[in-house]
Amino acid sequence: MVTTYHLDGIRIDTVPEVPKTFWTQFRSAAGVYTIGEVFDGDMGYVGGYLSSLDAVLNYTFYYWARDTIFNNKGMINFRTYYS
Repeated sequence: MVTTYHLDGIRIDTVPEVPKTFWTQFRSAAGVYTIGEVFDGDMGYVGGYLSSLDAVLNYTFYYWARDTIFNNKGMINFRTYYS
């Protein structure tokens, strides 16, 4: 598929449903940039997949933004996310 359609990257959903060792081998075999969906708010957990893929989506920011907005923490809360 990568060769046929000249893809330069692949986005992968539900990455945690498959062992990390598979994704390491998949990334190597695909030969293109891989970015995965790890839908979790724990940055340590999400970041743990960076050894298996080239990148992961920043769902930790989604959780942080949702918490800030829905719990009326104020926009100053965003500064602590990036600190």
